[in-house]
Amino acid sequence: RSRATRRRERFVQEALFLSSLRHPRIVRMLGYTYFPNNRTFALIMEYVSRGLLFDLLHRSPNLTLLVSQALWFARDIAEGMSFLHRSGVLHRDLKSANVLVDESSRPKICDFGLSKEENSESFAVSAPSVHGTIAWSPPETLRGLSCTAASDVYSFGIIMCVFYVYSVYFCFHSYSFSFEVFFSLVGMSY
Repeated sequence: RSRATRRRERFVQEALFLSSLRHPRIVRMLGYTYFPNNRTFALIMEYVSRGLLFDLLHRSPNLTLLVSQALWFARDIAEGMSFLHRSGVLHRDLKSANVLVDESSRPKICDFGLSKEENSESFAVSAPSVHGTIAWSPPETLRGLSCTAASDVYSFGIIMCVFYVYSVYFCFHSYSFSFEVFFSLVGMSY
């Protein structure tokens, strides 16, 4: 078999596996297609109306993110990641740009381009040394060590830090917010 045939077979195998994942916090894959003229593959995913969580956080000038809202987002993302890990899938590129927000303002994990079935090489679609986006990657991954569920947990922690910064920023700019309140939030005395 040719390299192109093996690549196409691997894509179909991955697409079939990803289409079997059903969870409210995971973007649903509806199908796939292959364009023979330019030899490219495409996944067909559900439409998620509010777009990327990254854009919501970084490009929405009127965003107000309360701590309680940040915790709801975090819980939903954690539920989706827990489902993936129970299903034997490592995301390997979890970040706010790979989380979509639906019409009910609930997050859905997406972009499984670097995902890998645990204990399998079938989903290894990237270079073996570094996976994902460097700023969101755990140190062991940057050193070329294998990805584990802990790698995804580290990336989730980065998302939590972003939520924390935005919710504290909102408090500073929306209320008469004292340093005593700020330091109590970060667990320090003033």
